[in-house]
Amino acid sequence: MRLNIVLRQMRDLRTELLLPPIIGEERLCVVRARYASQYNQTTIVTVEFAPLPEEAYVLDSRAPVSFDTRWLMRAAEDAAVHNAGIFLTHLHEHKGLPWFSPVDMQTNETILHPMALIDQTLPTGALLLSLDQAVALVARSDGLIPIPVREVPS
Repeated sequence: MRLNIVLRQMRDLRTELLLPPIIGEERLCVVRARYASQYNQTTIVTVEFAPLPEEAYVLDSRAPVSFDTRWLMRAAEDAAVHNAGIFLTHLHEHKGLPWFSPVDMQTNETILHPMALIDQTLPTGALLLSLDQAVALVARSDGLIPIPVREVPS
């Protein structure tokens, strides 16, 4: 399994995530994605992304950034209407292959994994970028599965 993202979209996503944070220490985006086809559920392709609006963020000193889970659920419902799942996305400002922090993993396990169980026909997970690479976790019934991210030409 892998996640494909168009080079231009990855560049724009990094640019967005490198802007100053709205609240907290980092920005978040929601990437809409779907399986390449109903017959190919080993390739996930990104469709579009949007930054979380200010009202989606909440203040919480226990994490670098926090968000309203109700807002994220509504974003997932809206994506599903367009036959897409969501990947909660953020960036760690370093080069090389990134990995999810303990706080990130807690969010992935307590929020994204249960969301994915609601409708397993749409990919749901987390996407983490560094300055030059990326990794994703896709939530499945058997847990969070790390998958490579491949940047593809348009």
